[in-house]
Amino acid sequence: MPKIPTFTSGAEMTTQTGSVTSNIQISPANNIFTATQSLQKTLSNEYVKEKKLEADNKATLILADLYVNQDNGTKGLYTIQSETGANGNPGDASNSFDNGVNKLWEYAQTNKVGKLDNFTKKALEKKFYATAGIFKTKALLDSRNTQFQDTKKITDDFVMKDALALKLNGISYLEAYKKNVLSRIEQDTTLQDSGVKKQQAELYLKFGENTLGASLAVSQPEFLKANISKLTSLSVEEKQKLLNAADGQILENNKQLFTFALNLNEDSTTSQLVDDYQEIVDGTFNGNIDLIKQWQKLPKADKAAIIDFAKTKRRDNTSELNNRQTAFLNENKQKAVNNYTKLFNNSDFLETIDLLKINEVFGDPTNAYELDSKNQIIDLSTKVGQEEFNNVNEYYKNFEIQKKILSGEVKDHITKFTLPGETEAKSITERVGEGISKAEFGFYLNYLLPNTNNPDFMNNNNKLFKLIETLQPSIEGESSLKYIDTTTDNRLNNFQSQMILRFNEGLQKGINVDELLDKTSKNYIGKGLIQIYKSDKDAITQIIAEKSAEVSGNNIEVPPYSEEKYGSVENYLNSQEYLDYKFPGRVKLRKDLLDTSDITQKEFDKGADEIIIDGKSVFEISNNDGFPGIEYKGQFYAYDDEGNPPKRFLERLQKDTNLKDIKANKINFLLDFILKENKDLVNNWNKHYQTDDTFAGAIKANNRLKRKYTVPNDALAAIENAATNFDGDRGFSKKYLIDTLSKIGQIESQYKTKVQKTDKPVTEDKEFLARSYWQIEVTTAKDLLEKSAPIFGDNFESTFSKKYKGDYETAREGLLNLSNKDLVDLLEKDDVLAANIAAALIVTRFNTETAWRLYQSRLKT
Repeated sequence: MPKIPTFTSGAEMTTQTGSVTSNIQISPANNIFTATQSLQKTLSNEYVKEKKLEADNKATLILADLYVNQDNGTKGLYTIQSETGANGNPGDASNSFDNGVNKLWEYAQTNKVGKLDNFTKKALEKKFYATAGIFKTKALLDSRNTQFQDTKKITDDFVMKDALALKLNGISYLEAYKKNVLSRIEQDTTLQDSGVKKQQAELYLKFGENTLGASLAVSQPEFLKANISKLTSLSVEEKQKLLNAADGQILENNKQLFTFALNLNEDSTTSQLVDDYQEIVDGTFNGNIDLIKQWQKLPKADKAAIIDFAKTKRRDNTSELNNRQTAFLNENKQKAVNNYTKLFNNSDFLETIDLLKINEVFGDPTNAYELDSKNQIIDLSTKVGQEEFNNVNEYYKNFEIQKKILSGEVKDHITKFTLPGETEAKSITERVGEGISKAEFGFYLNYLLPNTNNPDFMNNNNKLFKLIETLQPSIEGESSLKYIDTTTDNRLNNFQSQMILRFNEGLQKGINVDELLDKTSKNYIGKGLIQIYKSDKDAITQIIAEKSAEVSGNNIEVPPYSEEKYGSVENYLNSQEYLDYKFPGRVKLRKDLLDTSDITQKEFDKGADEIIIDGKSVFEISNNDGFPGIEYKGQFYAYDDEGNPPKRFLERLQKDTNLKDIKANKINFLLDFILKENKDLVNNWNKHYQTDDTFAGAIKANNRLKRKYTVPNDALAAIENAATNFDGDRGFSKKYLIDTLSKIGQIESQYKTKVQKTDKPVTEDKEFLARSYWQIEVTTAKDLLEKSAPIFGDNFESTFSKKYKGDYETAREGLLNLSNKDLVDLLEKDDVLAANIAAALIVTRFNTETAWRLYQSRLKT
């Protein structure tokens, strides 16, 4: 800045006054313009700077706005740079960037720059293009990187697709793949370094060979092992990994190859699965020479793995067969149930039923369930036709059945079951006319049984029946009177019917279940019923008086009731006279037993008054007090927990059979009395099947039959086949054989084992344990096959010829010529064969009297 002149004045108070002194000196050549020229220049420069700063500010504001996209869609510098960098072709990217920048500036000139002065316009244009240049440099660098990435993607995609071609075409395409990979690497100008190119080529070649090797390991494992050396790009470790995969696949292929016979089809059976599994274990493969040779070449480890796989496959497929069979049997059972419903819908069902109508509904049975259900209805029709049908409804028996239905134990009217105190299982249908009336049968068919799968119904009726059970004593009256009160059943039946009727009416009205069963509720269904149906003691006394005067043929007379003699009804019911009348069987049993020895009546009566338990006298009782036991030769033998005579009684009875002065038929009477309805079967089994023919054996067999048991599905199918094959032989019907084989299986094995149980281990060399559910001895089986050839007819041959004929003319001969060990194995594994041998034993050795009687009755029906 120019120096501004200053002026200095000085004064001396005493010598000078009124004058000014200055040091400014101006050349006469200068004027005021020239004197201030430097100041004007300074001011001018300051003005320019101010204008420049103002222009820069305006330009910067406009430029900042041009970084982003404009309102009319014109792209800003950020977008232009981003799109240019994403373009993998740098040449196109540069042109694209320039075009974008020019369009942006044209937009700025039109919309941003128009009102600016020229100075600002120039400043903005200069700054805009300078900034755009910087953006372009970065965008082109990004474009170059994108080109590298795109090139690698293209190469990678090409290699992957060519590797797929290698996988599809196989090892013959390997050389072409290598050439393609190396050619592509050379074309890639982004790879300048030769070391990088080599490394990339090795990576792609390994990828292709690994892809080919993995494919061959699955599809052609043996071929891969033979040509592994051609995969030259792979390391030793990589090749070994492929070889291991090939070995694993070969093993998997062999598992499927050697266990193919275990695959399921429509005709598969569990016995076939067992047989085929054993063929695998033995390496015989049903005589397939090719398989046998391949098996012999396998290492032991592979054989063991294949056998383990076969075991698992057999187990899984056996389970599947059992599931199929269970579903099939359930379907058959439901079909049989539906057939009953068709018949029962006719109101004259029991009065008009005949064989023609039964055949019309049931047709020809195709399985055990259909056969059993049809036979049950035939038996019922026979019972009606022969006037053996009793339409009395026994309340207590039916109530037990109803509880079993509501508990889910009984689900239909065909399946057999036992009630408390029973030894023989019967279905509901078989009980009709024997304590179940026609109306009650309809109650089961139309009310209870159709709703067993309805949770609400089952829950509600369980509550109802529990209430009915608690009210029964109120209807029965005094316990001492119910045995002679002939109105008890009717009163209980009517009471139950009213309770059920009121219960369902209440439900239909929408009343809550608990409210219907609550004694304090206004909607309680039992209101007034106790008073209507309770016992009348005066009426019972009248019944006793009337019965006292009756005499019925050979029956024991009802003792007359006398209040003077007995004092009370309770004393009367417990008197010697009334108990003899109420339990006449005990009197008859005493007379029959008396005839089995030479003891006198006096001796018999004396001994019968003492109970012997475990050989000791316990206490004296009346021989008519109903204590469970049996009297023999003056001694009373208490029954065990299963309701059978004790072992010492059986031993004494067995000993007496050897005494010459005691008739065998008298001893047999005792045994028959104990066996009851099982006597024919057990006696036949004891003498002709088990052959020991001991009393202990008979009792043991009877005990097993009295237990609740279920015949397994595999045994059911085998029994059905055997009964069909031997139907009619020596008069033994199919139904008889099904029933007998089912029971003998329970007697022999209880369906728990197929190998005879022994106290000590047995080394089976020359002697073998019995096999199958029916416990067939191999010597028995061979004896039948040899000496009873005619019994093994066409039906037997059609079942077994294909499997067991071998080099012989018949399956019987093929089985007969097997070694004992081989036949024992078959009896254990083939349920159908074992059941057929058991059936052959029955029809050749059992007493035919009972079977023939049943057969004849079936023909008449």
